[in-house]
Amino acid sequence: ALGSKGLQGELVKESLEPIENSIQENLTAMGIENKFYFSTNSETGKEIFQFGWINEFGDKRNFDALSTGQQMILLIAMLMTFIEKASPACRILAIDNIENLDSGNLKNVLDGLNKLSDKLDNIILAGVIDIEETDGFTIWNLGNEEVSEKSA
Repeated sequence: ALGSKGLQGELVKESLEPIENSIQENLTAMGIENKFYFSTNSETGKEIFQFGWINEFGDKRNFDALSTGQQMILLIAMLMTFIEKASPACRILAIDNIENLDSGNLKNVLDGLNKLSDKLDNIILAGVIDIEETDGFTIWNLGNEEVSEKSA
């Protein structure tokens, strides 16, 4: 009655549900239609803690089975939720290796982060990408000689 199938399980589910909903809202803002999930019990009844999303075919894909780009998108959605819930004095989202997103997903992430930008003070995306400009973001090309000379 008190274990994972009883009171403990209900408490965990109740505390995860608002987090799950917030992560889903962030994914939706980034153009991702897959449904986010947490799993706390395996099919055999063992206690586990896994998360991921349900793909267009209805299959659950655990985080570690997603591609690098998909993992990045999911982590961005999760980090946005955690930053919002923690409510720190300075709310910064910093993501490196943004080049792991293909051009379509990069556009979705940038559009989504623009929609979610009121939840953060700063968004820093770093990576080797070929992009001249995008709405809502300032592009700093660190390979540019002018920038390098100014920082020297």
